[in-house]
Amino acid sequence: MTQVAVVSAEKAVSLLSVALYVNGQLIEVADPNYAEEAALEKRACNLASALKISVKEVCVEVPGRLNWAAIEVNLFNEGSLEPPETSDRLMRGFYRCPKCFAQWTRIDDMNAAMDCKNCGHEAVDAFSSADPGDSVDHPMVQRALAIQERQYPAPMEQGTYDVEVTRSSLSTITATVESAGPASAQEDAIKAAYDREFPSGSDASYDAESFTKHD
Repeated sequence: MTQVAVVSAEKAVSLLSVALYVNGQLIEVADPNYAEEAALEKRACNLASALKISVKEVCVEVPGRLNWAAIEVNLFNEGSLEPPETSDRLMRGFYRCPKCFAQWTRIDDMNAAMDCKNCGHEAVDAFSSADPGDSVDHPMVQRALAIQERQYPAPMEQGTYDVEVTRSSLSTITATVESAGPASAQEDAIKAAYDREFPSGSDASYDAESFTKHD
């Protein structure tokens, strides 16, 4: 998603600084004076107009010292700013609680263990770390999630799944597998697909397109 955002940092109603972000990247910071602020906002409007989108305006309250690195991390995680696709500093950590099986992500520079906000289970490690713009559907994250599902199976996710497996995006079969959860079901279905007869072709790659859990 393309996003142009102007973020205003305030403290006790006083403007401290204004920043221009494009697709999660900090482009420019302006001091709190009319000329610099107006120039930054004009550049944001011109860029957004060229991209045929609107400028997103975000206002944040700064409790202590002004720190744009800390501000942007909070905005990424609360959804106010789109994170960058890639970063040499930030990672998206993927978490799954082994007790209540709640899943969440956190963008920061460490992906350290976190307590589960759902049940309070302490020190849940990230089962995978990826680029800030990646989702749980990323193949690397899916493989790591499948390992988690087998190690800590959730009773409500265990069962039989019908998974559509496509070979080289040309032909599709549905594989029925008994698995620990949706991620492991897709992995198991791809393994099962190697032994299934597809309409044509020999050498191919396999992708799980969709899945349905049996009641």
